[in-house]
Amino acid sequence: MKEFEQPKFDISKSDVSDNFGRFTVAPLEKGFGVTVGNALRRVLLSSLPGLAVYSIEVEGARHEYTPLEGVVEDLTQIILNIKNLVLRDGSDDPDADYKLRLDVHTTDLDRDGKVVKAGDIFCPDMVSVVNPDMVLCHLAAGGKIKMTLHARKGRGFVTAEDNKDPY
Repeated sequence: MKEFEQPKFDISKSDVSDNFGRFTVAPLEKGFGVTVGNALRRVLLSSLPGLAVYSIEVEGARHEYTPLEGVVEDLTQIILNIKNLVLRDGSDDPDADYKLRLDVHTTDLDRDGKVVKAGDIFCPDMVSVVNPDMVLCHLAAGGKIKMTLHARKGRGFVTAEDNKDPY
């Protein structure tokens, strides 16, 4: 049986800055590099603060399975699309909570309907949409969608129970 090879850890002092560091771990057994790399990536990503939508209110929808007149997608698909929304926050307030608004309707000129994109969301001054070309839904002729999106800062994963209003 082959001996387990002990890896050596090396930190390159010349490349270190506030935003960058070079760490070398070698040699690793076959498959360990991917395992260690994925674990490290997940830990680093879960420690980054970010801004995300945690709740939406859709005009005319009583629950997530309500069909919206004039909207091609169902509400469940729209919610899944909103989960891919990337927001940037310019505020230093760690407890920032924002209301974003989406109000799109088709006109008589939109006979073929309209594509509703993330760039159609009205954001407060400190918030911007990073992926404005992302499609949220499609409106048929005469369709409209109006919703309020609630977003807040956080880190890592937050359960649905933690997002509930305590009242």
